[in-house]
Amino acid sequence: MKAALLRSSRTLNRKAVLFLDFSQFEKETNDNHSKNQDNQFSTAVSMFTVGGMIGSFSTTFMVTKFGRKGAQFVNCFASFIGAAFYVASFYLSSHYCLLLARLAVGFFAGLSTGICPMYVIEISTADFRGKAGVLPQLFITIGILTAQILSFPSILGKASLWGWFMALGSIPCIIWILYSPKMVESPRYTLIEKNNSEQAQEDLRKLRGVEDVSAELAELEDEAAKLKAEQSEDDDGMTVMELFKDPSLRWQLLIVCVAQMGQQLSGINAIFFYTNDIFKAAGFSTETSTMISALVGLENVAMTFVSLAVIEKFGRTGLHVGGNILMVIFCAGMFLCLKYLTAASFVPYLSIVCILGYIVGFAVGPGPVPWIWNSEYFPQRARGPAGSVSCALNWTAAFLVGKFFPIAQSAIGEWVFIFFCAVSAFLAVFLWKFAPETKGKSFAEINAEFAKMNGMEVQETEMLKSDEK
Repeated sequence: MKAALLRSSRTLNRKAVLFLDFSQFEKETNDNHSKNQDNQFSTAVSMFTVGGMIGSFSTTFMVTKFGRKGAQFVNCFASFIGAAFYVASFYLSSHYCLLLARLAVGFFAGLSTGICPMYVIEISTADFRGKAGVLPQLFITIGILTAQILSFPSILGKASLWGWFMALGSIPCIIWILYSPKMVESPRYTLIEKNNSEQAQEDLRKLRGVEDVSAELAELEDEAAKLKAEQSEDDDGMTVMELFKDPSLRWQLLIVCVAQMGQQLSGINAIFFYTNDIFKAAGFSTETSTMISALVGLENVAMTFVSLAVIEKFGRTGLHVGGNILMVIFCAGMFLCLKYLTAASFVPYLSIVCILGYIVGFAVGPGPVPWIWNSEYFPQRARGPAGSVSCALNWTAAFLVGKFFPIAQSAIGEWVFIFFCAVSAFLAVFLWKFAPETKGKSFAEINAEFAKMNGMEVQETEMLKSDEK
């Protein structure tokens, strides 16, 4: 949970900038260049995703060099640097400081998306791994809601406070660092990658709260032995290029990349980025639109709690596919509402129902599940580079949506939602057909199942365990 807490920090910064009125900042600091206001705002927003892509690609190096816990400790300082630049931008009226702040916080966020899910998945037991994997997404939704509430003009969403408001995203990092001495490094990393069996055993005892962890330790030692047999003595770990060339990882990589890109291309950030604009287009006042946006954020939190409660019952693939089906239905409804907005007085209210329904679909499956698959699908040696690639693709897709959704909306209007609908439909069919269920399975059993999909040899004992599931 402490690792997942950092996800709320990155989301608070990510969402807060979208709810602040930077026009006031720009007017007060540079009246003579107000014509560049829109360009500066869009650049500031995009710098976050640029930093996110850089941070994502750094995952492999960071988690290998410093470990999961250690990498996140170092990463916290990127958030502190971003907060310092926000405050400097506020007091110095510097647009360049703002860009550096967005880049630093984006880097922190991108690296967090690679580290946090990996850490919580690795330290969890097989029967609790799904719930633990939802925690990062839960804290993302909490971060969104927090930013929406705090950005109300009656609270902190005013020009006289914006610098300090944006710096608030570093507070979860302070909390994390204060509690970090009570945390342990991932035993999988300690034993498999660092070959420190004694420390891994001690950490497992702390995590499980029992003295006898021999069965779990034996499983880790078995995996470490297999990995050592496959690697040469001078092998420092798998690189991104080796990840793409490894035939035993083809299906894992394909499914995770499709799920990660689809998460963004299905339009979730377009909904959150532009909820106020959508509601204004539906005929609601600015004040009402802001309140409805906060309601959407609250629903997102509530439905992620639902996902947390049911993921071990319905499974990862089932929730993802079911969620996408709901998104198809309500995205199509959103298209119809916007197209026939003036047909009846109830249509604007129906558009709210469609957005709320869309959020339900996203929150129960497509939101949390790809982050679980990032770590569950890959063996230890591939987890770092796989996280780098999949997270970078997620951030790239988010950048594309943020950059081109307003352009597409201006060009084709409500028809842009048909594209989002088609993406969700494709995801539902593709994942139902190809994504294997992983609930309750050990990492060895998951690896055995993918070995069969990739046409690789698998030990008979592992094959039997996988078939029994």
